[in-house]
Amino acid sequence: MPAVLRFGGLFCLGSVACWTAPVQQATPVVAQLDTDARDVTGSYWCSIDEDGYEYPRYPCVIKKVDERLVFAKLGGTQRIRGRITLDNRDGFSFVGEMYCPEDECQQALHGTFRPVGRGGFKGRFREETLVVNVTPAAANAFGGADYGGENGIFDLDGSVDGDQDGYRNYRIDSRGRRRP
Repeated sequence: MPAVLRFGGLFCLGSVACWTAPVQQATPVVAQLDTDARDVTGSYWCSIDEDGYEYPRYPCVIKKVDERLVFAKLGGTQRIRGRITLDNRDGFSFVGEMYCPEDECQQALHGTFRPVGRGGFKGRFREETLVVNVTPAAANAFGGADYGGENGIFDLDGSVDGDQDGYRNYRIDSRGRRRP
């Protein structure tokens, strides 16, 4: 019996000490308003919705190339690639092109992507009625952050800042690369 009293007393003393300890206030999390602080780079799934028909989803990637953000839809018959600029509403603007590796559908695109769902975006373009739905994929999907290589789909040496002359008079080879 004395052992129960002794250990029971220690338990009560320890409980009171814990209850009376000063409560530390958690530092509130404040949303970052600086658009440069957002990291949208990564792997995504993209599908194109055109005139009510939603095409199957294909891999897309947003990555940094030469200190600029680049968005590319990596598969499918209609592909999109170009530079993006983050806005102050959690979305981004897009200046680039749509092209078809097997066909002649090349055209300039300018649009905006707005946040939807859990980390996704919905893109609309002023040149086309199509809508691009973007949803997050696993972190290392499609070969990881380095997918595309140095001279692959992300080689945007043409002008994508409004003057689209850099995107005329070339073809896309079977690996998605531009050829004269």
